[in-house]
Amino acid sequence: MKCPKCNTKNPDDSKFCKECAAPLKPSKDVSVTKTLQTPLVISDKNIAGRYKILAELGRGGMGVVYKAKDTRLKRTVALKFLPAELTKDKEAKKRFIQEAQAAAALNHPQICTVFEVDEADNQTFISMEYIEGQSLKDKLESAPLDIDEAKDIIIQVAEGLKEAHEKGIIHRDIKPANIMLTKKGQAKITDFGLAKLSWGVDLTKTSTIIGTIAYMSPEQAKGEEVDQRTDIWSLGAMLYEMLSGERPFQKSQEQALIFAILNDKQTPLSLLRSDIPAHTEQVIDKALEKKVSRRYQDIHEMIQDLKLSIAVPKTEKSIVVLPFDDMSPNKDNEYFSDGLTEEIISDLSLIQDLLVISRSSAMTYKGTKKKIKEIGQELNVQYVLEGSVRKAGNNLRITAQ
Repeated sequence: MKCPKCNTKNPDDSKFCKECAAPLKPSKDVSVTKTLQTPLVISDKNIAGRYKILAELGRGGMGVVYKAKDTRLKRTVALKFLPAELTKDKEAKKRFIQEAQAAAALNHPQICTVFEVDEADNQTFISMEYIEGQSLKDKLESAPLDIDEAKDIIIQVAEGLKEAHEKGIIHRDIKPANIMLTKKGQAKITDFGLAKLSWGVDLTKTSTIIGTIAYMSPEQAKGEEVDQRTDIWSLGAMLYEMLSGERPFQKSQEQALIFAILNDKQTPLSLLRSDIPAHTEQVIDKALEKKVSRRYQDIHEMIQDLKLSIAVPKTEKSIVVLPFDDMSPNKDNEYFSDGLTEEIISDLSLIQDLLVISRSSAMTYKGTKKKIKEIGQELNVQYVLEGSVRKAGNNLRITAQ
């Protein structure tokens, strides 16, 4: 079908134009009252011969969760029963079980442990760690978080995602509802694999659709292939909300929300909260870059910058290495200059007790007209290293200060 805005031809089943992202079909109102049908579990019998239901913990579009007793291992667990709509397709169900099994192999304090995936009376359920506490979603209902508390939580979540990404597992549905907070303030990520299972299922009538889309990266919202950088976007959207009390993009209709994610710029965080440090806002803006290539390329870089955005004591050493300028007459040594910058950053990162701004953040200052003092204040670092490369004939001169 043709786009009514730019006349680009699109596949018949497309919801948005591949060229300008304009809606191709009339948007329907999104109901926020209906949920997927969730199974009812009888509490006076053991599930799968071993689980005794103790209480219902909650229910929503992705299923119903019970507190249960594992009578075999004598421990309290959480059982999540999935809606029939998500498991009626055999191939989708098989993929989910494979991914849940991969998630079960993850062993990290910031990831909710998955014990097993099983069936009872043709109902698929997950047995997982029971966490006493509240979801981040519930915590955010009262007020935005203190800056240091928000950063502490987001760094914990990022560390858990780092473990998953290193094992080749992408979450795809990072949002406050999927982050549990223990009574001791420990953050734990839940629901690995469920987003992939639900993709392609008509969830437009569930109460969770707006909450899910609000944290989707542009590439995921368009139904494209995603990698670990989709989780980085979601992490940035979540931190934005934790600090401001608002989602970066807020619309009441599904297509309007997706259009905003693809095209609009979020309101600068500093306009919503005056005490936000400039570097913290910069980290969030970089995570929310619409172009994947301009976003953090791996979550370790984001963790580094998040840690640097926390107030650095004057006694702690920190540095940014700015991109070296190519001062050669023919300006043909840019590749060498960038490579030299990367090597210096890499070597400095090996020094214990020295905090080094990541390469991706440093490269945003390439060609900048900002003064050194201004850059240092923005990044909250003690030292700024700048330099240049000049090649004339067979002579190569490198300067740094």
